[in-house]
Amino acid sequence: MNLDTITSQFAVTPSFEARLVGIQRRLGMLHLNPPESLQVLQKEDGKAFATKMDSLIEETLKAQLKERFPSFGFLGEETESTGDDARYCWIVDPIDGTSLYALGGEYYSNSIALADRLEGKVLFSLVLQPSRGRQFLRSTRAENPRVVVIERTDTPSVVASLNPDCETWIGHKPRPSTTNALPEMEVCAFGTNKHYDRMPGIKDRLKRIYAKELFPAFKREYGCIEARPGSGSSALYISDIADGRKHAALLFFQAAWDMAAAAPYARDAGCIVKCDTKDNPDIASWNEDIEAVVSRCGKKDLLNVAVFANEHVEREVLRKYNA
Repeated sequence: MNLDTITSQFAVTPSFEARLVGIQRRLGMLHLNPPESLQVLQKEDGKAFATKMDSLIEETLKAQLKERFPSFGFLGEETESTGDDARYCWIVDPIDGTSLYALGGEYYSNSIALADRLEGKVLFSLVLQPSRGRQFLRSTRAENPRVVVIERTDTPSVVASLNPDCETWIGHKPRPSTTNALPEMEVCAFGTNKHYDRMPGIKDRLKRIYAKELFPAFKREYGCIEARPGSGSSALYISDIADGRKHAALLFFQAAWDMAAAAPYARDAGCIVKCDTKDNPDIASWNEDIEAVVSRCGKKDLLNVAVFANEHVEREVLRKYNA
């Protein structure tokens, strides 16, 4: 990839933000209302339904983005990558949590991120939970990256300019949990099954996080709460850590589209985010820049990411992980 000769600059604007928010929300309606032919398939073969919906969502989004931004590259989970030499690249996960989606669950999401490969930065990102209408936006339009949660509401919106379809929305700034109490820490810790052999013993270390220990003052045993949504969305889970609903995630062997939108969002919301591409089991030593890593990933590249709501959560989770 030769990006050094590319000098054209792209800047995020209010109209760009509004356009992308609208594009993703319309895609969310497609998640909720699949074509009739696929509704039949959903009842007969959930796995085939999820695969076809994955492809349909990505192809639809890819076409819309290509029409509006023809010089940008595209990296998605389901379709062929394009624009390998483009400075700017869309990184997309059409349905993160396909199994839950196929089963009629709610904890799935759609993720869109725009990366500047030359600078190693994520300029803009969105994570949408279609079933709840929650949308997590991160934008570099201002001097400092801005993060906001957009939710459906009848209250006059403080972020109305983000909405191109004239619906009413309200936004709030995400606020990570400040808990210092291990018994209420909800933690998601797992790796992609087919890659566990890359880090022998890591599966057992992840299980230790949930092992109970005695709290003598209360004469009770507690461990971290295993909060992994079965085959659910990693991006949505990380966004929920940023918004104070969850507490930690240790995610191994992830693709760029799993992390590009949510991990920088959580970091800028105030969470502790650690990244590694060397399959190093010592999480405390991870120090790679999450934006630089996801911006320059290819389709086959994998990364490991840890997200903690605060330093107390980081200390307790890693203490148990390293026990």
